[in-house]
Amino acid sequence: MAINRRNFVKAGSTLAVSAAFSGIARAGLTHNTAEFRSAFTKTAELLRSSLTDRGFNEIQPLPIVTGRSDINGGLQFDADVSMLSPSTFVIQSAARVDDIAERGRTDLLPVFNVLACQAPSGQSNEEQAEFMLGLLTNDYGLDPDRIAFATIPSAETMRGTLEQSGFDFDAKVHVRDDAEALETRDTSGYFFPDPSNPDFFITSVGIYYRLTDEPDSGFAQYPPPAHWTEIGEFSLGGIDPPAFAIGVERLTLATSGFYPTWRDRLDVLFKIISSHAKSDKKPPALDFFRSSQ
Repeated sequence: MAINRRNFVKAGSTLAVSAAFSGIARAGLTHNTAEFRSAFTKTAELLRSSLTDRGFNEIQPLPIVTGRSDINGGLQFDADVSMLSPSTFVIQSAARVDDIAERGRTDLLPVFNVLACQAPSGQSNEEQAEFMLGLLTNDYGLDPDRIAFATIPSAETMRGTLEQSGFDFDAKVHVRDDAEALETRDTSGYFFPDPSNPDFFITSVGIYYRLTDEPDSGFAQYPPPAHWTEIGEFSLGGIDPPAFAIGVERLTLATSGFYPTWRDRLDVLFKIISSHAKSDKKPPALDFFRSSQ
């Protein structure tokens, strides 16, 4: 059975790089693969420098080919938070077979990268959330007016932190029904990192960004309207120290306004799979993605 994140739910050189992003988190979206590729490289570079300059250590990602053909067609479907330790981060390539059905979405790609980061020992959930929001709004220049959240009732503990960061909790945070969020397991509430262990889950707050000029500062329903895209999430509980995740392509879309099409990125996925899989042991997902061209 294919499983994806919707069903199993992440100073110095930094200042020089972040200057390139100042003021460009914008609404206009343009299909330009070359510009997107260039912007993606800058986004990943800034993420790395932002974290390493603050004392975090990068670890090597897992191969995208997992060898588990019974889960997501044998491909990595998210970052594996169990490989993290305090003050570390990873940028993990992943792909989700179930995403093929939604390949018409601008913010959905056949291969994507997730930055997962675990906080230093002793850091609280509130401190981690404040750090992540500062990373997005200060280092990347995301417009706070375009940011909103989706989560579960236990996120009430974050009210003070979000309001101190400039976000009106009642206007900006969509609180979901707890039972419904647990059933859907789509990261904006509950994240199940290990499909083989249904008893291990992380409660979380999903962070969304408005890509267009609609006047809404938040959303009243879930899933949110199509002009909102999930940028990432931070943990509420279930992992200590806390952790957060950012979609590198989603952040690139928000900061640059450029996007590739599904077809543009298929060749990238095929090259990554070829580099990670033996010729006689291609993952079943490869045929599914080939049929999506």
